[in-house]
Amino acid sequence: MVWILVIVIIVILALVFLSPGQKEKRKKGQLQQQIQKKMRVSESRADEYIRDMKGRLKKKYPGKSEQWYLEKILSDLERGR
Repeated sequence: MVWILVIVIIVILALVFLSPGQKEKRKKGQLQQQIQKKMRVSESRADEYIRDMKGRLKKKYPGKSEQWYLEKILSDLERGR
């Protein structure tokens, strides 16, 4: 009986932590941290920059995912744009 409970708990935890939404949130957080490190500014300043750039990119490239916009911002920073 205890083994069944342990298996159920493991399955629930796997579903919660390995769900696509959780992976997407982690990836978004990682990209935001990379942008902040690349810019060498405070977190609030990096967040402001990201919001501004996402707004511009959404006008130029509508319909892309949040991850795409963050990857584009990071790529542009790495290329010095």
